[in-house]
Amino acid sequence: MKKSLRIVQLIDSLHPGGAERMALNLANGLSSEIEFSGLMVTREEGGLRQLVEDKTPYIFLNRNSVLDFKALKKGVVWLKENQVDIIHAHGTSLFFAVLCKLRFSKIKIIWHDHYGNSELLQQRPKILLFFLIRFVHQVIVVNQHLLQWNKSVLYVRKIQMIPNFSNLISPNSSKNFNMPLLNGKEGKRILCVANFRKQKNHELILKVAEKMLQHFPDWTFHLVGKSFEDDYMIHLKNFVESREIANVFFYHDAFNISDIMKQVNISILSSISEGLPLVVLEYANNELPILATDVGDVSLVVKDQVNGFLVKSNDEIGFYEKLVQLIENEELRAHFGKTIKEHVEKEFSEIGFYERYFSFLEV
Repeated sequence: MKKSLRIVQLIDSLHPGGAERMALNLANGLSSEIEFSGLMVTREEGGLRQLVEDKTPYIFLNRNSVLDFKALKKGVVWLKENQVDIIHAHGTSLFFAVLCKLRFSKIKIIWHDHYGNSELLQQRPKILLFFLIRFVHQVIVVNQHLLQWNKSVLYVRKIQMIPNFSNLISPNSSKNFNMPLLNGKEGKRILCVANFRKQKNHELILKVAEKMLQHFPDWTFHLVGKSFEDDYMIHLKNFVESREIANVFFYHDAFNISDIMKQVNISILSSISEGLPLVVLEYANNELPILATDVGDVSLVVKDQVNGFLVKSNDEIGFYEKLVQLIENEELRAHFGKTIKEHVEKEFSEIGFYERYFSFLEV
């Protein structure tokens, strides 16, 4: 029996990213658990739009400014028409959620804090958040750093840490997509899924890839994520071109991550700072061996030398050496892939998320 809740997931865009994928996962997944589960997108659509299930009520507001009253009116009318009880606002969409509440006072706001720079929380802007949080009923965070920060800085009382889960395309999805074909030789591909931001530290991967050319020239690196066409992206491309690193390929705005993961053999993440990255769970669900930097709550998923490898942030030598171990040992890759999938299925399942979620909502 479905729970008598009417919840809308609110997100600023549907470009590939951790918060965006969680909003999509919840909008699609909760439709079988509650009376009404919708998805509202404020600013931009993106590749993930194609993964919104037909059963999921959806609205795009095309918001063009901070105070776009036309978009706000459209959103509030839709919320009222669908008798929505709760706006589940992800990340930066909190501001728009508060604007909606000012026009539709009886609606409750749950804020899902996905902030990725959890190692640098002391630098996080907090004045606006301190004001907005007064309109929030409950807060969900994805790791312990954010839990403590929200309690000590924003003085949040109703707060719960609920780890992410990964289920980008459900097994019963009616949608079919052409599988994107990756470059490089089959059986010798290394994947990094991370939007092209400085905190993701792609330069570390490029330096390791350059070394790999000398000893393992057949292995290729595939960097998938949203490009913002900024100085960071220009720097990465110039780095590759100037050093003639021919084993690196960039892919922008790829959304069907599961199809991409079927074509690779090793997964990596080189971040300087993280929360609990959804992509690590996606790697695990696809039985990929993982090499990652030990930041944020990555170690909750990847247990060093048990189901994957962890190295210190920005440790170029350590990263290279562990990657060589994975390349040279196919049995180790298979073992890591199998054991980390089992771990994630047990500790980070969709069912487990919903149990904690509904318990927190007290329904």
